[in-house]
Amino acid sequence: MLKITTISILVLSLIIGALITILSVNPLPRGGLTGQKTAQKQNLSYTTITISGARIDVEIADTPNTRRYGLSGRSELKDGNAMLFIFEKPDYHGFWMKNMSFPIDIIWFNENRKAVDIASFAKPEGEHPKKIYMPREKALYVLEANAGFAKEKKIVIGDVFSLE
Repeated sequence: MLKITTISILVLSLIIGALITILSVNPLPRGGLTGQKTAQKQNLSYTTITISGARIDVEIADTPNTRRYGLSGRSELKDGNAMLFIFEKPDYHGFWMKNMSFPIDIIWFNENRKAVDIASFAKPEGEHPKKIYMPREKALYVLEANAGFAKEKKIVIGDVFSLE
């Protein structure tokens, strides 16, 4: 009986540890530049990037708190704007659509700023999302933009972005 209890506790500890790891690397809830009050509360910085010939104004999400909330709580994202998530190290950074009000494209970039995966038209899922969008390769940067953005700007896997 003691063996089963010890094994059960070990398995439960591993499951809890895995969940904590997933949640700590996933910038879970999100919502763009229209929600300036939300952006100001998060103390976000701004810059411009260029990819596939398109200049994009981006909010920078580079802290655990800004990555956690992302675009959540916003009603829309202005055309030509996006949010750029910057992580401490490349990994399989997953995203969900909790509390989102609009669909988005999610583009993952490696440490060389090369696009390694694209999830088009990720749809809002409300308070209890079931889907986590994961890249095929490790990424250091992730760009969230309005749905259809990647297609409209002709962004494909292999494209590289530059910071201005």
